[in-house]
Amino acid sequence: MAILVVVADSSHARILTASTRDDSLSEITDLVHSASRQAETELISDDRGSGKSPESSGGYSMGHEKDSHKQQKKIFAHELCFEVNKLIKNDNIGGIYLIASPEFTGILRQEMSKKILNLLVAKIEKNLVKQSIEDIRSHLPKRL
Repeated sequence: MAILVVVADSSHARILTASTRDDSLSEITDLVHSASRQAETELISDDRGSGKSPESSGGYSMGHEKDSHKQQKKIFAHELCFEVNKLIKNDNIGGIYLIASPEFTGILRQEMSKKILNLLVAKIEKNLVKQSIEDIRSHLPKRL
């Protein structure tokens, strides 16, 4: 049975696999969600492009920015879980290890299907998405 290792932060994810519990990891998917990396001002706009709110005397009214950024993270988590679900359907998966930044772990868990949750062996709350495969493997048990 193959093992999946999902390594992610709020804008980048890599899905790695090992064909056996003792095998080395190889990358099968690399996902990037550029909207999660954009500044809040690029994600939202006002109705006329003026940057001024009718209620304010000037400047930007940015009270809703954080909501748009959170929404982009949720969209990316949904896309990532969709990809994992496709792999679960097509392959004989024996378990899933999740390595994700602490801020993104909770968002991901909300988007996970019951199938993913049932296959989840362990989660490691670290941001290792930009690390080498060897470094990622060193954070996992010797026998997956």
